[in-house]
Amino acid sequence: MDQQQGRPSGGRLLAAGLLWGGAAIGLLVWQPTASQGVRQGLSICAQTLIPSLFPFMALSGVMANLGADRLLAAPFAPVLSRLLKIPPALCGPVLMSFLGGYPVGARLVARLQREGRIDPSTARRMMVFSFAGAPSFLIGAVGIQVLGGPLQGLVVYLAQVAAALLLGSLWGRRRSAGPIRPPKEGRPLTPSAALVEGVSGAATGMLVICAFACLFVAVSALLEETGLPEQLGRLLETVIGGALPEAAGEVLLSGLLEITCGVQRAAALPYGLRFLLVPFLLSFGSLSVLCQVAASFEGLPFSFGWFAGVRFLHGLLTALLAAPILFRIPLPAQVFSSLPQPAPMDGTMVLGIPAMVGMCSVLLLTLCGESGSLPRRPRRLP
Repeated sequence: MDQQQGRPSGGRLLAAGLLWGGAAIGLLVWQPTASQGVRQGLSICAQTLIPSLFPFMALSGVMANLGADRLLAAPFAPVLSRLLKIPPALCGPVLMSFLGGYPVGARLVARLQREGRIDPSTARRMMVFSFAGAPSFLIGAVGIQVLGGPLQGLVVYLAQVAAALLLGSLWGRRRSAGPIRPPKEGRPLTPSAALVEGVSGAATGMLVICAFACLFVAVSALLEETGLPEQLGRLLETVIGGALPEAAGEVLLSGLLEITCGVQRAAALPYGLRFLLVPFLLSFGSLSVLCQVAASFEGLPFSFGWFAGVRFLHGLLTALLAAPILFRIPLPAQVFSSLPQPAPMDGTMVLGIPAMVGMCSVLLLTLCGESGSLPRRPRRLP
């Protein structure tokens, strides 16, 4: 932003104009493809996102309204507060973020900041570790359908939580979180009012989640129509020296745009690549999820680029923690009969995965992180 006039710079306006102009042309030229992408996004919402996220979002909202999240987190508060350098009262939102899925932590943290109970610096600290996929999604949809069994999904979930706690502990060494202020005086919500407000908030949040999911699935479909994923896959295959198949680049690009679609595509890869790519994608979350988080902070200071960088580190840590264990879990015999065999994890593959991830992330964040495509102009933290 122009510091003197508070307006976007000419370069960013030009980049945003080119981006949205290209999107408009793509929608006109490949309108049936975009429509099919939206239908696919709606199917993903109905079959995966809503069943796995909505109950936990509604429950977390009701518990937060009643203050029951603090009671749930009380047994873990002494350890979490010391490890993360946060007040014990903030351990409830952290625990709910680990149980409820990607946007739950962001919604709870943004609510605390909007109510004036935490300052922007504390909210920023909280978003380092208040982020995880829902266990029902990781263990059920991802573990059973993609990674070979529920145990594999559980390993990825635990690795994701461990990576978040590790990042939070390292961040806490620089500066502890500020104090949490007591809620403003007022009449406490009755259980019935807390239920109505919690479910209504969850429904609004699900609408935002599904909207971004449909948008990015449609974008992914348009990119496929242009042949960009295949070209990117060939480029990465050439750059890395043939250590990874072309399909890995396509899965990575799709997963960086919309996580559910990318994870589903990963089922076509050999298990060795799934064990490396899927944990990273799940902890990065995709641009769709990042936009959902940014939407939770509407009207509040939020740095999209900073948050994407933290998620990138979280994804790498999760992959490093999960992959060695996943390679040691025997797969059921019936899995080998019809699905690709596990690929050996050699040194070239281990070095190639971060290189491929970095190239794709730089490309996507350059296009979307700085071009004005963020939801409702989120601002950087001071």
